[in-house]
Amino acid sequence: MAAHTKHPSRNVCLICHGPITVHHEARNGVCDQPRCKKESLLRWIARRRQGAAAALRQKVLEHRDAVAKSLGLNDTDAFAVATVPANTRPTVKLPHRRKRWFRNGLAKLLAEIREQRLRSVVQPLPAEEFPSASQFGEELPYVLAGCTSCRGHCCRLGGTRAFLDTLTLQRYGEAHPRLSLRDVLRAYMKKLPERSVQGSCVFHGEKGCTLPRAMRAAICNTYHCKELKDLQRLSAKAVLIVAAGDGAVVRSSFFNAGATKLIPKSEVPNFEVPEALLPDVEK
Repeated sequence: MAAHTKHPSRNVCLICHGPITVHHEARNGVCDQPRCKKESLLRWIARRRQGAAAALRQKVLEHRDAVAKSLGLNDTDAFAVATVPANTRPTVKLPHRRKRWFRNGLAKLLAEIREQRLRSVVQPLPAEEFPSASQFGEELPYVLAGCTSCRGHCCRLGGTRAFLDTLTLQRYGEAHPRLSLRDVLRAYMKKLPERSVQGSCVFHGEKGCTLPRAMRAAICNTYHCKELKDLQRLSAKAVLIVAAGDGAVVRSSFFNAGATKLIPKSEVPNFEVPEALLPDVEK
């Protein structure tokens, strides 16, 4: 007797609409086909994400109301609300091993440049890497406001490479022709902070990136996350920027007339601190 004929159910598989047993129905309503199990799992993950997003939106709205009350505003439509990611990692003393890993990676990149010079195969810099390129200009005020509120969620991907590549180092070297490759290495090593965000880019310091824009990789100067792009599209002059992470409101700031004010937690009662905000543990 086929498996699906044992204790057959009146219902069918939610995915393929084939026959199922009462055991399948009691479990999750999906048959034993691998593709059905996979699709069922993907749908479950999507529902969880949608539920988490809805719960976070509600928390953001509650936070908006609390901020409006603290500012003495009766109309919450007096300002727009934008949500950005939130870096929730603590700052720690930059471990020697991370410094060493960064130095080793940087040395390899500089060795590649040296080899290119010896073989006379150095490629000219593309236009976007010229010192006059737009990536080296200052960010617009609302972009700075969003990044200030977030505090570098995307920077965590920089790790011990900091997104640096041979083009970045070539650009910096050509802008400073008197520097040797060893001097370039020293220049970057001097920019490493004493304390950095745990497990993030080695240059992710307590007050942001410790590299000037001219020394950063192009992606660091040009990348804007989806939430930041949404913020840029807002036409409102006054915006409450809510940084959220781990399903909680972590911090917020009020952007108005080009100025940004961080809202102290003491002024707003419903701040939640995620478990990720742990004390110094990395030595």
